[in-house]
Amino acid sequence: MAVKITADSAFGCAGQRCLATSLAITVGEARDPFTEAICDAASSRVVGYGLDAGVQMGPVINALSKAASNS
Repeated sequence: MAVKITADSAFGCAGQRCLATSLAITVGEARDPFTEAICDAASSRVVGYGLDAGVQMGPVINALSKAASNS
């Protein structure tokens, strides 16, 4: 359950919300199994065009926003 909640927080909204998880601290022997499970959760996310079926994470920026941030 900890991995699911952490992954949803970190990757939901493509990590662009103020409460997105950026750090996870484990206790004791939880480090290795948690690290493996969170890596699996990250690598199994389906990234692509946000309106395509099955895509879990799409882009959060458009060309106009990108151009404005480069000026």
